Amino acid sequence: MYLLKNAIRNLGRNKGRNLLVGIITLVIIIAVSISIVISTTVGSITKDYKTRFGAEVTLFLDTDKVQKNGSVKYPSAEQQMAIARSDLLQKTEYELSLSAVLQDLKALDGDAGSNNAISSNMGDQLSLNAKVRASSQPSISEDFVSGKRAIVGGRAFEKTDECLVSEQFAQLNGLSVGDSITVISRDAGSPKPHTFTICGIYRDGIEGSALFRHPLFNRGNEIITSMESMLGMGLYAEHGEMNATYYLKDPKDLEAFQQEARAKGLPEYYCTTTDEEGYNRIVGPVEGIAGIVRIFLIVVLVFGGSILLFLSVMAVRERKYEIGVLRAMGMKRVKVIAGMVCESLVIAGVCLAVGLGISLILSQPVADILLEGQIQLAEGQQTNQSVTVIGASSDSSTGMLSEISIQLTPQAVGQIVSLALILVLISSLASILYITRYEPMKILSERS
Repeated sequence: MYLLKNAIRNLGRNKGRNLLVGIITLVIIIAVSISIVISTTVGSITKDYKTRFGAEVTLFLDTDKVQKNGSVKYPSAEQQMAIARSDLLQKTEYELSLSAVLQDLKALDGDAGSNNAISSNMGDQLSLNAKVRASSQPSISEDFVSGKRAIVGGRAFEKTDECLVSEQFAQLNGLSVGDSITVISRDAGSPKPHTFTICGIYRDGIEGSALFRHPLFNRGNEIITSMESMLGMGLYAEHGEMNATYYLKDPKDLEAFQQEARAKGLPEYYCTTTDEEGYNRIVGPVEGIAGIVRIFLIVVLVFGGSILLFLSVMAVRERKYEIGVLRAMGMKRVKVIAGMVCESLVIAGVCLAVGLGISLILSQPVADILLEGQIQLAEGQQTNQSVTVIGASSDSSTGMLSEISIQLTPQAVGQIVSLALILVLISSLASILYITRYEPMKILSERS
């Protein structure tokens, strides 16, 4: 406590010099705080964007290798799921489908005069009139997210072999929640029946094409179930299809991912590509801000630390006689050092409290200016390179991060306080070296 009180008194005795040190320290802390607050916020946003969007991998056929091979076989469900078990992937989405025959039920756009789909056979082959679909998405499918489809009765599936059917299909067959429906194979000799329990009824907002009417192309004939239920069907194991969409954590890992997929059974005539441009279009601006902030932080710390060290040297020269007297009176070297460090801590503590408040006010507009500049730079590069993104909006900023909400996190506070302590050590370094280097009598003799 004595050291603290004495440090405060000493600060009052040297107001001019300490005020200058305080102003410079405050400016440095504000600059450091703004940099760290923006950096931590941008880091969390970038991580979140990478987690949600990733870099989508597309499989395409190498025509030269296809001609040499003579036949093409799409990777099996087992191969696709094995490829998905890669540490290079951020996530994998699955879409499963199966064309089947409804047993003892009518299909939309089917034969209205028949109550049994099996009656419309062609030799030993039955007419396919329904599709069973499943997805790995927790929201059932993109149609339910976008609002093209909505559950109007019952609930989403929760148990194995529960399903959703369309409102039109249910009305056509007099079905309701709790009823059962059965699908079979088109092979009349090996039907492989599978029964579902209707847990919900959905309404489809997209009408079928009036130009070509067939049960398989009518969305109302789609039976939607869980991926677990689908994989448990013997019928799916024989006739089902799976499409896996892979998302890399970083598009730079594409070559390594392709080699890993080859080792897991991906045929040689399949190659991989990724929408690296689209990925960079989303995360590029925020990553650009992170780079600018890091450089700015390093510059501030280097120049700020140098200025504080210079001021500390000047202050020690001015206080040389004071230090010599204290040492001659018997004050231990450690206490003298502790007193000067305590003075620096008081200055840093006041500047830290004020600087954090100011930085919170300034961080948001600074981040907005940086983001706007990065977006304009990205748009300019895209225009100069005449890049055309298939399926993208004509707005070149589509998918870009349009705003940053700055937050002061505990992580940011910890980093700011740590750097403030480092600045205190830097500002105290000259005095510590001076005190430990010279004896008090030599200091006093130099004064004489």
